Amino acid sequence: MSSAKDQQEDMKLQENEEVEEQISQEENDTEEGEKEEEENMEMAEEDTEKAEEVAEEDMEEAEEVVEEEEEAIEENSEEEEEEEEEAKAEVYVVEKVVNHRKRKGKTQYLLKWKGYPEEENTWEDEENLFCHELIEKYLKSKETPKKTRTPKSKVRSNKRRRTESSDEESVAPQEQSADEEDSEDWESLVKEVETVERDESDQLKVYLIWNNGKRTVHDAEDANKRCPQKVIAFYEAHLRFKAA
Repeated sequence: MSSAKDQQEDMKLQENEEVEEQISQEENDTEEGEKEEEENMEMAEEDTEKAEEVAEEDMEEAEEVVEEEEEAIEENSEEEEEEEEEAKAEVYVVEKVVNHRKRKGKTQYLLKWKGYPEEENTWEDEENLFCHELIEKYLKSKETPKKTRTPKSKVRSNKRRRTESSDEESVAPQEQSADEEDSEDWESLVKEVETVERDESDQLKVYLIWNNGKRTVHDAEDANKRCPQKVIAFYEAHLRFKAA
């Protein structure tokens, strides 16, 4: 009996030891798990910090790219504005009317532009043109064609004549009477400005047709002062502004 009791006690002791070992093992496992979890959390925090740093760097780079793009857009905008201003300021002068036609019920004229080759002649609607004198000359030349000569760049005396293509016989610019030329106001004495040219010394000269039919040539400064409205009327009839 005693022996059996001892065996039972030994078994209980052994079971208790096994339970204690199991508990100890579980505690060790728990500590290791907590330690591993802490390490994982630390690693996760480090990864988060690195990710935030990378994101911050990417954000800075993106902001730099945006700033560069905005600067480029601003530069392009300024260049476009300058080009638009230049285009608006560009003026085309009609040299002569070359031909005409009808298109969709509208009259169009083929224009030769001063300073441009014949290849760049363009057809323009009559309603958009202000060179009425040139159109009249062209139409008259179609009625009674006459040989056209290029005007002389400068006339010094009655011996040196300047021919124009018109329905009237050409007359060289002459000296006007002293009383008329001495007048400060030529508006009522001058019929029209015939043309404006540069002479051999590159001085701007204005050719005038007077009410009595005479033609004279004067410095542009003098004509601008004494018959400004006639000069303005000439430019309005011969200049064509490019549409904005």
